[in-house]
Amino acid sequence: MPSPSPNDTPVPRDGPEIKEIDLSDSVVVSPGDLHVRVLTSRSVVRVIAEAMGNDLTIPLQTPGVFIFDGYVPNAPAFMRDRSFDVSFIATAADGRSATVTLPLTLR
Repeated sequence: MPSPSPNDTPVPRDGPEIKEIDLSDSVVVSPGDLHVRVLTSRSVVRVIAEAMGNDLTIPLQTPGVFIFDGYVPNAPAFMRDRSFDVSFIATAADGRSATVTLPLTLR
């Protein structure tokens, strides 16, 4: 029996995966600096962080490494001393995604 050629055999593709999320601190100070590093599988092309209906794109540095270095502006008093769930969403080029949600406190 003939066997399929290598070109006919589907190549398994790794799905999007978030392997690690590093934050400068789990307590975000407003105003203050914020440093985020997200390590993903190499298939991930986009990472966003979502909280309270807002999202932030975390820039791609090298395949599998996304880094954001920024500044948290002065937040209104009613938002401080509260915890919020922040969802990190890693998306592959084919649209598949993986999500990790972390609680962060704003001070």
